[in-house]
Amino acid sequence: MDCPRCKLPLKAERYEGIEVDACGTCYGYWLDTGELESITAKKGHAWGKSEKQDILHAIAKANAEGKAKADEAAACPKCAGTMEKVIFGGKSGITLDRCAAHGVWLDSKEMKLVQVWAEHEAERGDGSKK
Repeated sequence: MDCPRCKLPLKAERYEGIEVDACGTCYGYWLDTGELESITAKKGHAWGKSEKQDILHAIAKANAEGKAKADEAAACPKCAGTMEKVIFGGKSGITLDRCAAHGVWLDSKEMKLVQVWAEHEAERGDGSKK
């Protein structure tokens, strides 16, 4: 499979114990259906309180400023169909690219944003899931 951004081959690697496909150039991740939910449920990475607050603040600021993801629609690495833009958790403001049949693409740094947001929502008792 090739990266939907760089068009270079993705490489399999383990992330939080899950095999994912990563781009060594743009640092994006392809996650097959169900893998994002498994990663966010694991809470395998311990975020420092300060780091977590900085990330949540950055997400809130981007949402308040109405900054939408400006990159063009990506093609699914599995079927080459155009992926749809979806908001992780329905309200986070973190826009991901999703192929309903195959999985989700996370651009550089989105994995961290998604993990911190999911952990924050779980702590609040909202049980945020995509």
